[in-house]
Amino acid sequence: MRQIFCGLLALISVMAAVTPLCAKTAVTLQAIERRQDLASTSMTFRFSSLPEYEVESGGQRVDLYLLGDVHPGELGPLPEDERIIKVLLAGHRKGLLASVLFRTPPARISVEKNARKKELVIDCYWNEPHGARPGLAMYVKGMPVAKGDGTAAVTGMTSRFAPDWEDLFFYRSPLDLRVPVSVHVPKQIPLPGGPWVTAVPSLWDKARAGKWNEVQEGLARESGLDGESVGFLTLLAVSRLQGGEPARVVPVANRVLAAGGGPALGALALYVKAVALARSGAFLQAGEVLRNRPDIVRREGALAPYLRLLLAELALEAGEPEKAVGELGGQEPGSWPSALQSAVAVRRGDILTESGKGDEALTPYESVADMTLFPSSMW
Repeated sequence: MRQIFCGLLALISVMAAVTPLCAKTAVTLQAIERRQDLASTSMTFRFSSLPEYEVESGGQRVDLYLLGDVHPGELGPLPEDERIIKVLLAGHRKGLLASVLFRTPPARISVEKNARKKELVIDCYWNEPHGARPGLAMYVKGMPVAKGDGTAAVTGMTSRFAPDWEDLFFYRSPLDLRVPVSVHVPKQIPLPGGPWVTAVPSLWDKARAGKWNEVQEGLARESGLDGESVGFLTLLAVSRLQGGEPARVVPVANRVLAAGGGPALGALALYVKAVALARSGAFLQAGEVLRNRPDIVRREGALAPYLRLLLAELALEAGEPEKAVGELGGQEPGSWPSALQSAVAVRRGDILTESGKGDEALTPYESVADMTLFPSSMW
């Protein structure tokens, strides 16, 4: 019994010593390096241990198949230059594929392995350049096929459209026209009166007159005295919107909304914030800002039509013309504030276009075509 036990221990010891030698360990591709001169380019692939490999080449492409459990390590930038267009690494049923695409086909390729350094070296030797690029076209029907002398031939192709090529256009895709929407910024936005006006009364008067350059200059002078008052901040937000600086509007508008200056200032701050977001391309955020404050958006007042137009424009941008119709309602453009009439007419045309009624859209578009003060901010 004791002899049997000792025999088992010896067998187990032998198996433990042999097993690591039989198991195949994973191989890591550690680096890819390039050396070149006028006549040749060498690419060196360095590994943690040298794997088995296969090489296939044709035209401008060389494929190196690294067989077995081979994975790329943390490689630096792959060696691409005026001769090497692209080096691609991809998993393959054989293991790891390293595919190299050259700008011109190499005249000759050789592969050498260095077991001591654990490297594979691909040497590519060049001839004089010529125009053929078989690596790109050799398998494409109707494209040039490379010949041994460096020239190319094209196989003939026939088409049933050859007798009457105009028939080809009956197979074109239907035209899908999307209306580009850029939220309108009215030159005049209704400004509320109240105790906040006393902070910078002359600037509020200039703002109501549309003198925004003077307003911005005045705000820069007064910032040290009244820079934290809710009236000053509201005027600053509106002036930045009118001055074409939507990215600088949102932080100021947020401070006005946080200060709680009352319904009138809150509605104005919410409006300029949403317009500024939309003008910056953040249409989803603009819509979310308005949806979160239905108490302001649906309140009647001087800003109500401005908010409805903005909601219609956001619905158009989202590809929902039916919602835009609901915001504009059945009111004719003439019943809207004068600062919005041309914008409303254009948006009605946009709604018809988005709804597939392009012919009907001509009427509202033509109604603003001759306006001398056509609002360029709508486009």
